[in-house]
Amino acid sequence: MARERKSADRRIEWAILVLGLAGIVAIFVPFAYGLSPLNALPVLMEVGSWVTSRSRAFEIYVDIAATTAVLAFFLAPLLSYAQLSRCLGRPLSRWERKLLLASALVVTVGCMAFVTYGVLSLSVDAEVDARDAADLLGTLIIWILVPWWGLRLRRRYGDSAAEPLAMAAYIGGAATWGLLYSPFLQPTAVVAGFTCVVYAVSLRRRRGLWR
Repeated sequence: MARERKSADRRIEWAILVLGLAGIVAIFVPFAYGLSPLNALPVLMEVGSWVTSRSRAFEIYVDIAATTAVLAFFLAPLLSYAQLSRCLGRPLSRWERKLLLASALVVTVGCMAFVTYGVLSLSVDAEVDARDAADLLGTLIIWILVPWWGLRLRRRYGDSAAEPLAMAAYIGGAATWGLLYSPFLQPTAVVAGFTCVVYAVSLRRRRGLWR
């Protein structure tokens, strides 16, 4: 019985690896405004090219925050590598775990900074759209819960929490872009959404980390 259970778990892990490869595909397909995350990077890196503000420093801040937030999608190859290591029964090295943790931290900080920009934008907008306010509220809730959960995991499990933290950062990042740009999403954005579901299932399978 135990052998059958172990075999079934191994098949599920391989299925998560294969399905999770959709996250790599999501880097190249249009997400919003007809741009893929890959194509969005050079646009966001052009300081001041898409933000109207009297403050040059604020424009630079927004472009750096948005560019960093887009890096959430680029966690997918790292997570697929970690999942492959799991399937092969090879534990991640200390430096591999450090890389996952650092990447998750960079994405989290970038997303939180970008959400802060959204809050500031709505606060000075004379006519606040109810949908925009609701979407922004959703992103605020996400980035209150993700860091709280991350700190809890990090304190309890140390470097072994690297993979679930990176998965949470991917889910939070994709959800942030999906909510903030919901009127402009492309049909292919469902690929990133599907990846979020796969990672959520993977996190649920590691439910021991939630306790």
